[in-house]
Order: sequence, then C-alpha cells, then structure tokens
Amino acid sequence: MRTLHIHIGHGKTGSSYLQSCFALSRDAMAAAGREYPRPSTAAAAAKGDISSGNGRMLINAMNNRLARWLLATRLRAGSGDVVFSSEFLFFVLSRKGAPEKLRRFAQAAGFQRISMLLFIRDPFDHLPSVYQQRVKRGGFTGAIDALTRGYDIPTRCAWLIRAFKGMAEVKLTVRNYSRVRGDLTGAVEEWAGLSAGALARPDSGVVNRSLSAAELTVQRVFNARLGRCGPIVADQFCNLLPDIKADFTAPSKPAGRRMIKRLRADIDFVNAHIDEADRYSLLRKEAEPGFGEAQTVTLTRAQIEAVAAGVAEALKRGRPTKVRR
Repeated sequence: MRTLHIHIGHGKTGSSYLQSCFALSRDAMAAAGREYPRPSTAAAAAKGDISSGNGRMLINAMNNRLARWLLATRLRAGSGDVVFSSEFLFFVLSRKGAPEKLRRFAQAAGFQRISMLLFIRDPFDHLPSVYQQRVKRGGFTGAIDALTRGYDIPTRCAWLIRAFKGMAEVKLTVRNYSRVRGDLTGAVEEWAGLSAGALARPDSGVVNRSLSAAELTVQRVFNARLGRCGPIVADQFCNLLPDIKADFTAPSKPAGRRMIKRLRADIDFVNAHIDEADRYSLLRKEAEPGFGEAQTVTLTRAQIEAVAAGVAEALKRGRPTKVRR
C-alpha cells in the first residue's frame, strides 16, 4: 500500500535536526523505497544549518490548484513512498478544512495511506523553547510570562487528533519529544519503516540550538533596535557555534498555573488518546537564577565574531537599516 509519510513537527521538537538527517540520507531513503523530495534548503540542511524541510511543497499543493496538479503528477509517476517534513505543516493542518485538502492531494498523487508523525512536548519544557524562538526569529523583546497567555499548542494538538482520528486512511503517530529526544532519529526511523541507523546524523549533533542568557540578551537588544533580525545574530550563534550550552528560563509560578488551568481540558484529551509513555507531564523546572535580568553580559571572542559576521553579511546584502517599530 503506497504511503504518504508526513512529519509535521510541531515547533521546537527537533525538526531542523531531523531535516538535516533527511537531507543527508536521501539516497539511503530512496534505496529503502522512501523518496524525500529535495527542498531548496537541502544543502544548508545537510551542513547542519537551520532549515524548514520540504513541507512547503506539500503546503503549496494543498492550497493551490496548479501546484497540486504539478506535484501530484510528479509523485504519481513514482512507485514508492514519499516523505515530507516541516513544522509549518502542524499549523497548516490544524486549520479547518485542511484534513480534507490533504486527503484530496493524497488521492490525486496516488497514495492509499497517510502516515503522520506529530511530536508533542511537555508544556513547561516547551514554552521556554518557544520563548527562545520568538526572540530569535520573531523579534520579541518581552518576558516569558507574556507568552503564557497565548500558548495554545496542546489545544492545536487536541484539534488535530479529533480531526484525523476519524479518517480511515490516516494513521497519526504521536510521540513526546521530552521523552525521546535522546534517540529522536530512532523514533523517526521506526515510524517511517526504516532500518535502525538508516538516517545519517549531522556532524554537529545540534541544529538550531537555544541561546545562552548572554546571547539571548544581545538578540533582544538587536530586536529592540532593528525588529526581526535573527539571521544577523541568533542564526550566527546557532550555525557557527552549535556546541555552546543554552540557559533555561521559565514562567513565574502564577503565570504557569493560569496557563495550565486554561489548557487542562485539552491536555487531558491528548493524554487520553496517546500511549501512556508519551503523555504530557506537567512537572516544571525552575529558571536559572536571575535569567533575563542581568545588566552585564559576557561574550567570548567567538560569539562576538559570530555577531560581527552576521552584521557584515547583512551590510553586504544591503539590508535596510531603518528602525522598525
């Protein structure tokens, strides 16, 4: 039975790392009957740089009639399974009408079965990474407590489970990144029906890492002056210095309690529909003392050179220097 394999994230569950593994393993996957259509970012992903996988192709095909016809025609000419991966698919597929769009595309492309992989992550483990990403890539300058009011990932996960559990041709696998991060590729190999070790690992071992407290402070200062400027600062830290240890922050206890109270029904729903070993845990970890409050930060020469490299590259490209508000 020909299968469309879709790894849908969600965000901050090792997606960039896995997409590096996929980019490095296209030949091995093809030999096993699993095509991974080559994204435009394949070369960067293979080096271990930040990437977003090949899911844009599928997203475009779901939303555009011409793109759907072109991709479906190409995939229908093949005989093996196909793998798409992108954390953006999580948000696209958790919208009303998206499951039916996916079904129509799969049928047009000649797939009889859809196998989806969703990684969830414990809320108090996930929210700090979301905060880091908002600062790194979203231009955020505030404190982590501000994000507790809009954090809705368990709600979206519950919606996805409800939407897809009634579709006979869809098998949705849910794994908890907080439990399997030590062997993330092994979990993906098992899901995709690949032999153990089939996926190559990037040399760095870490892709799109979180920032240290000093690096995060620098990014927030740049954000306040330039708006979204992650490629100038955070991407340089992550890509050039992948082994620097990240620091951990957490919401205040009152903000955390309010967040869990709001999400409790959806968390309970998700837990009731997945294996016990992968269920959400609500245990919390305390933040590093004084995280985000220090007025003095220390950077190594390598970190300073990484920022300088990002600024220099932006100036060479002629990036606008006008302050964005």
